Amino acid sequence: MTNQEMLANGPEGWTHFNEGDYFRSGAAYSDVYCKGEWVDITHEEVFSRSREDIERIVYLESVLKGEAK
Repeated sequence: MTNQEMLANGPEGWTHFNEGDYFRSGAAYSDVYCKGEWVDITHEEVFSRSREDIERIVYLESVLKGEAK
């Protein structure tokens, strides 16, 4: 999945992406998006990519292509 596809297909509220799954994490919770709904996960998940990082990469790619300034 490309960075653009991750952003376009992510459910509302996601904060991280790892191995094909979307996660949202806050101070008191961690959830995974599964089959159209958020599901609580009780173990601590190691998130490989934050939404902020993916958004920055997509922006920088568009700058390199001359699509954004």
